[in-house]
Amino acid sequence: MKQTFQNIIHPTDYEKAGISAFAHGLKLAVASKGRFTILHNEQDELADEARREAFPGVRDTLANWGLLDLGAAPESVEEAVGCRVSKIDLAGNTTVSGVVNFIERHEADLVVLGTAAREGLPRWLKGSVAEQVAQKSGLATLFLPHGTRGFVDPATGELHLASLLIPVDLYPSPVAALQAAVSLIELLDAQEARLHILHIGTHDTSPALDLPAWLTDRTERLTLQGAVVDTIVAAADQVDADLIVMATEGRHGFLDALRGSTTEAVLRRAHRPLLAVPA
Repeated sequence: MKQTFQNIIHPTDYEKAGISAFAHGLKLAVASKGRFTILHNEQDELADEARREAFPGVRDTLANWGLLDLGAAPESVEEAVGCRVSKIDLAGNTTVSGVVNFIERHEADLVVLGTAAREGLPRWLKGSVAEQVAQKSGLATLFLPHGTRGFVDPATGELHLASLLIPVDLYPSPVAALQAAVSLIELLDAQEARLHILHIGTHDTSPALDLPAWLTDRTERLTLQGAVVDTIVAAADQVDADLIVMATEGRHGFLDALRGSTTEAVLRRAHRPLLAVPA
């Protein structure tokens, strides 16, 4: 089944560290003409209002990207770009389960999260990490570590998605991760994008892959040996990956998912955007 990015949820605390994640979520929602929900939990009304005022707004951002007239009315966003935008306050529900319940009730198909150091999710989740939400929701999750070079410029909306790294193994199945990568390239019309498919092992243990014919000339297979996290991080540096796409599922197989340590370790050490896709 082809991965879709029609219903995107972005938990935020309106801190500057989350601006990149906000821009990536908005860019994808506009491209898919889908729904973009900004999810917030108001605790300190005065402080939150100050952060909200300093944080870029949807209409201002779209205006800077040349997609909307300055000063346009809120209701003009959907008419101009075909994307529905909602801002939701969880009203004090600060638990990971509260966020997950909201995501599940609204049938999201992508969560976009800004992460910083070990805080992971926005501060209003009381120290819970972003990986917990991704794991418990079972959804594709795009992580944007603070300070990284994303593939969307928040100021201009310009796309820079030229290099994707996809680690693969027999288990978990890489099919969903590959489908998500292909869908992302198609959705964003990333005509310069190249896939770098990494297998840690030997040629004999590398899984067979079914890629669209139009991507054949834009795909490179890498077969390397070494410690898993070290090798993925080194490969990401080698190909200067704009995005790492990883299949996640359980502790079996070398990609031991968000329940284990591999995806989290890669996210922390590679310091690059990472799309985690349940197998």
